[in-house]
Amino acid sequence: MNSGQLTEQIKAAGLYPITIEAIVSQKERVGLVFKGSLGGFLDAVKAMEVRVVFFSALTLEEEHFKYVPKPDDDFNDPDYPEETDTIKDEESFDLTVALPTLAKFREHIGKEGMFHLIAKSPREMLNLYLTEAWWDEFGEQRSIAADKVDQNQEEVRERMEKQQAEREEQLFKQVRALLSDPEFCRIPTQRGMRAYALERFPDLKDVSAFRFTEEIQKLSDKIGGRKRK
Repeated sequence: MNSGQLTEQIKAAGLYPITIEAIVSQKERVGLVFKGSLGGFLDAVKAMEVRVVFFSALTLEEEHFKYVPKPDDDFNDPDYPEETDTIKDEESFDLTVALPTLAKFREHIGKEGMFHLIAKSPREMLNLYLTEAWWDEFGEQRSIAADKVDQNQEEVRERMEKQQAEREEQLFKQVRALLSDPEFCRIPTQRGMRAYALERFPDLKDVSAFRFTEEIQKLSDKIGGRKRK
């Protein structure tokens, strides 16, 4: 399901859907929680003599694959990670390193997986939370991965560093191969070479800046040596 399909189902029930900005987490919600299907909820809304249904959706993001060990880490909290406490790479763990099978859920990044519907009458507020099956599975697997980090942070950190080093080495092999690219070899400045390499291999933005500069300098020296011969 997505917001468009949900909107159509609400309209088909003779109700008016209004999209709101953010989901209210179940911990902070106000009012009652409806236990049942979307159809049952819409019937209940009509029984309340309410004509409007507010709803919002939560989308899976890359940030959900990161984890900062803390007691209140909650994947299903729509404020995770909080905008005022943005996760920094140097203090977070990649949960796909702790649990490699979690990586398969990256195919859902950008998809809506959780929906919060609200019907409000003068006397009461009725809430319904809907989740996609893959969202529930991801939440369960994410909790397992977070537990693994909590149990042995040092081991996971070492594995992250090893994987990062391997990824960087593969990228730099591709950069070195640019010596056979005539267009790259005609670039007169190292800054231009760096920009060209970044355009060809965007993942270079995540590597060590010092190492990247060093590799470009070596290539520039080799190209200069060719020209002097």
